[in-house]
Amino acid sequence: MIGMMLLLNWRMQEYYQLAYNDAFLEFFIFACIYMVSKNRPLFAMIMLSLAISIKAGGLLMLPAVLGWTQYKYGTIKLVQSIIILISIQAIVAGPFLS
Repeated sequence: MIGMMLLLNWRMQEYYQLAYNDAFLEFFIFACIYMVSKNRPLFAMIMLSLAISIKAGGLLMLPAVLGWTQYKYGTIKLVQSIIILISIQAIVAGPFLS
């Protein structure tokens, strides 16, 4: 009885329709954290950019990853990371802009 009430509840159905891609977002965020722990800043930025392209929640990690890149590797690697982030976002958004 309770299971049927949960299945037929329109609010729960709406929640799952809106949150279907959270697992993919978490995968790319965990991959970004893994790349950070392995000292791979450019691959970490690729994973973070893919997470941002899925959902805007990935933007919460952007200051931490950029700050870590600046602190650990310097300004040149930071600029490279920002260029990678912007270019991946442009590639992903390209088909939707025309």
